[in-house]
Parts: sequence; C-alpha cells; structure tokens
Amino acid sequence: FKDCRRLRTLAGMDAFSPSEPYSFQGCRSLLSLEGGWGDGFGGVFGKRIFEGCESLLDLGGIPSSLTTLGVASFLGCRSLVDISALASTGVTTLPDKCFMDCPSIASLDGLSAVTAIGDDCFNGSVLLSSFDGTSDVLETVGARNFRNSAFSTFEGSPSGLIYVGEEC
Repeated sequence: FKDCRRLRTLAGMDAFSPSEPYSFQGCRSLLSLEGGWGDGFGGVFGKRIFEGCESLLDLGGIPSSLTTLGVASFLGCRSLVDISALASTGVTTLPDKCFMDCPSIASLDGLSAVTAIGDDCFNGSVLLSSFDGTSDVLETVGARNFRNSAFSTFEGSPSGLIYVGEEC
C-alpha cells in the first residue's frame, strides 16, 4: 500500500500483518485506522509504517494487542493530534523518531505504561508544551525529544527515571 494516495481508511485488516516496514508510508489521504486487525496480527507495527500519512488524525482503532512500534512509525504525520489510544495497547517503548515532525500533537496523555522514549521521538511537535511525567514506570527519555516544540514544563518526577538525553 506504500504511496497509495487515495487510501482513506484501514478497516477489515484481518489477513494483513503490518509488521512489514513502510507498509502504508506516504498514504497522504489516510484519515483513520478503524481496526478489524484479526487474529493474524502479530503485535508489531513495522518501521516507518505510517510515515508521511499527513491526514491521519488519531490512533483510534489501533489493535489492543499492539506491543511494538518500529522506528519512525508515525514520522511526518502532520495532522496527528491524539495519541492517547496507545494507553489501550501493550506498547512500553516509543522508538527513535516515532512521532518526529508531528506538529499537531499537543498532549502526551495515554503514555502511563511507557518505560522508554527514544531519541527525537517528539522532535518537531511544535504544539507540545508539557509532559506529565508522573508515571512511575518511565525510565528513559532520549535525546532531542522536545527540540522544536513549545515544551517548557516537565510535570512530576517519575520515581524510576534513570536517563534524560542531551538537548531534551
């Protein structure tokens, strides 16, 4: 489906496993991930799977059995506003560049189970101004995460926080 510019919705994905890298990269008209992932879903979104899906608004419809996001999974999803659906999944690590250049993300609600945030994960999220870091499980925040954002407040102090990268 790479560069399928007219694809607007993912529904009835029973027989499809999105673990392949670049599966929906460049699907600029994709608005929603309505689900229906079925039993064949292996819990993995491959690297750069939704990169450049500029119309994607939120992550509603992602499978609850999702456990792994690939590097740069949602890089450049310029309209992505809401990532709170991650709270209903088994995702504990946000890899490098996962939400880089997603300027519409304004809140990091739904990340209470996340233990690690990779380098540049939220770099370019220009509306993001604070992060509620009260989760006791967050251990690592990679480098340059909040570069090119309005970030000014890290609320709370996770008791398990071990590492905060440079230029964070």
